[in-house]
Amino acid sequence: MTTTTAPPVREETLAEIRELEKEIAEAERKHNIHKGHAKEYKAEFDSLVGQLRDKCRSLSDPMPLYETNGHAEADGWRTIPIDEALPDLPAAVRQRLTEAELPTVGSIADYTAAEKRLTDLPGIGKAKAELIEKSLERFWEKRKESENAAERADGNANRDRRWEEAEENGESDGPDAA
Repeated sequence: MTTTTAPPVREETLAEIRELEKEIAEAERKHNIHKGHAKEYKAEFDSLVGQLRDKCRSLSDPMPLYETNGHAEADGWRTIPIDEALPDLPAAVRQRLTEAELPTVGSIADYTAAEKRLTDLPGIGKAKAELIEKSLERFWEKRKESENAAERADGNANRDRRWEEAEENGESDGPDAA
């Protein structure tokens, strides 16, 4: 039986191996030190990601105080589609309005402002015209309620801000104290 022996390892190769072993040990030491911190950072990261995702999901939640249905400008109501503004109106009636080229609240307002009657539209008699008018009244009531709620919220925020400023200025009796 023949045995083979490995060629002798040169001293400089052994020195390189020892140096690499030292570097590996140092890297392992650093890794172990930071491994604990990494778990903390990962937990913080996961928590923040969860908060961000919750916030993004909440954007689709109803916000009645600030509900503008995507029509925030003062005349934004003009562009609100009747399907969105008048959901209580029967679909067939909304369809007739759309076919008559009155697809938005603004287009109906313009039509009636020109002293045209809803009963002049094809398929809209007195009863349907009354349904449309009542539905529009409910739309305006809801809109007014939302605006009032938003104004109350703004007023409360202003009052709170005045109280905070008074406290900062050492006015213990509040902002309106004489």
